[in-house]
Amino acid sequence: MNKGQIFSIDFIIAMILVVLSIGIIFSAGQTKMFEIKEENTKQIMMEKTESALIKLLGDPTIECTIDTNLTLPFSIDKTKLGAKTSTPAKQTLFKEEMALQGYNVVLERMGESSAEINDTLSGENTFAVEADVMVCEGAPAYADLNACLVGNTSLCGEKLTKQKLILKVNK
Repeated sequence: MNKGQIFSIDFIIAMILVVLSIGIIFSAGQTKMFEIKEENTKQIMMEKTESALIKLLGDPTIECTIDTNLTLPFSIDKTKLGAKTSTPAKQTLFKEEMALQGYNVVLERMGESSAEINDTLSGENTFAVEADVMVCEGAPAYADLNACLVGNTSLCGEKLTKQKLILKVNK
């Protein structure tokens, strides 16, 4: 070391490497934390979507009523569901019942031209769940229900069909 020289070149290189390695470690830690946060957000969205579908299918106010005055659990009456989602204000209340306030929601049945709720889905985290459900319009006959349940969907009758219900949610 020469007189008057405060730091040697070796010490300066070592300090640069230490600062560089601390920066790399910090950057890697931040990336991992972001991945964990993103995964948690996705998990919450998926759980909300699944629980909303379960709540929807378990809603006794939209279940089909058969001609024998029995209600068909986990079914959907088009007329009753349409009455609950007919206006934007009713759709907002319906989304609150499903614990989806603040979310964009699309609720549709396969084979139908329009959705019950048709918000604009934006963003990349859109989650969808589907379920096969019995859909009725009015009071179907018990014989039609029995024919559907044994697998002969062509004998379900005019008032009862088996459809896929799709619920899509994003924020």
